[in-house]
Amino acid sequence: MSTNTNINSSKKLNPFYDGISASIGSTVAIGILQPFDLLKIRLQGSGFAVESGASATGVKSSRPGLVSTFYSVLKNEGVSQFWRGIGPTVLASGVAWGVYMHFYESYKTAFKRFNNNGNTETVPLYQGFVAGVAAGASQVFITNPIFMIKTRMQLQVPGSESYYTGFIDGIRKTVAKEGFFGLYKGVVPALWLTFHGGIQMSTYDEMKSFFAKRSNKSVNQLSSSDIFIASSVSKFLASTMLYPFQVIKTRLQDERNIPTKDKTAVYNGTMDVAKKIYRSEGITGFYRGVIPNTLKVIPNSSITLLAYEEIRKLFISYDIGIKQQQQ
Repeated sequence: MSTNTNINSSKKLNPFYDGISASIGSTVAIGILQPFDLLKIRLQGSGFAVESGASATGVKSSRPGLVSTFYSVLKNEGVSQFWRGIGPTVLASGVAWGVYMHFYESYKTAFKRFNNNGNTETVPLYQGFVAGVAAGASQVFITNPIFMIKTRMQLQVPGSESYYTGFIDGIRKTVAKEGFFGLYKGVVPALWLTFHGGIQMSTYDEMKSFFAKRSNKSVNQLSSSDIFIASSVSKFLASTMLYPFQVIKTRLQDERNIPTKDKTAVYNGTMDVAKKIYRSEGITGFYRGVIPNTLKVIPNSSITLLAYEEIRKLFISYDIGIKQQQQ
């Protein structure tokens, strides 16, 4: 048993298979936690009505909270609505995690070669951060259209204008109404959110390295509890620090922000959203939906990364997609 463990620790998985492992892990997590994502999106978009109506008169209307949003969806739309948008969510998150981990491991490998220490398991913290941001930017341009359709499907209620019957229908209606670049609404705050990946993955790798040194193991031999702690702490830090950009992105992607002949767009760009949220909702407006987001992202990240690490180990143990490190 120990011999096999030592052999496994000397093997390196091809970044392509890192991507596959992450995609499968993400799919497992989404099926369990999708309702929290819908509640988060509804709360993030709930300040819109204030900007489009009540705030113009100087009167602030009440905004729904987590409990009232939950009961509203349950009573008026049914239990199945909590999983609305799960198709594009699985697609978006699976592709996002797969693309992200592929590029993240590729960029880390490039740094190791630059450092002339390709056999090491980790890179310095700042290089891990840069690799995370670069991987996030690569992923954004591929997945932004998928996430935008997913967001709109979760904000829509039955009977709403331009209701999307599915992901393909959403793509078709968006392009017909807003053009191809309509699929890239919210891309600017999404690019700012690439710092999220930099913070999360560099912290995650640093914590894994710490646990490995403490227990005198390879990072590939860490226990599930070590992986759970590292993934939970790193995700909490990244998600909390950059959450306002998620709110801004949701407001920009909301179809109620599309200008028509009868009305202009409520929000005109990232800075305009930030100014209006601060003016009408205060600092707390930037953190609308943070509770269901936290309830979702920490277990989501933990489940995804736990599954990711276990699937990687399976690939390595069966010599699938591995390449021996150069001695």
